[in-house]
Amino acid sequence: MICQKCKQRSANAHIHYVHNGIVRDMYLCDSCAADYKNSISYDGDIFKMLSSFLSDNIGVYKETLKCECCGTDFNTICKSGMVGCGNCYSVFEKQLSPIIARIHGKTMHVGKKPCEIEVVLENDTQVEGPKINEKEQQIAELKSKMTEAVAKEDFELAACLRDEIKSLEEK
Repeated sequence: MICQKCKQRSANAHIHYVHNGIVRDMYLCDSCAADYKNSISYDGDIFKMLSSFLSDNIGVYKETLKCECCGTDFNTICKSGMVGCGNCYSVFEKQLSPIIARIHGKTMHVGKKPCEIEVVLENDTQVEGPKINEKEQQIAELKSKMTEAVAKEDFELAACLRDEIKSLEEK
């Protein structure tokens, strides 16, 4: 295959990319591939890429606000592309929120499957924990009994428990 850019040399590099939502493939020779690599800002290092997003804001925030936990300042985050610790997200929320929204589209993590939260009393103090419904609790108990039955080599009981678990999960 011939290089799609110079149309002179043999193509040795395959570049797969997305541009404006359209997936494209490009086949280039070594020389054109090196030129292409030098023309883009992302060179395979995710931290450098994130740093390029953050570098736009370096001049805007010249204040010397530092994280009280790790001592990282915002200019350091911009240069490295990494926050120092989890507390940095709270300290630099005003600066990081628009950048995170630009990268991810949202500023709040919702996870794959958000669970309901219920307040549970532990030692007379309120603690938030995942809310477990009766069906899930019953399935967990049956799985525990099934494990015990297998350990005792009572395979008939284990099979019955397995079938009961399956029927509960299907409902």
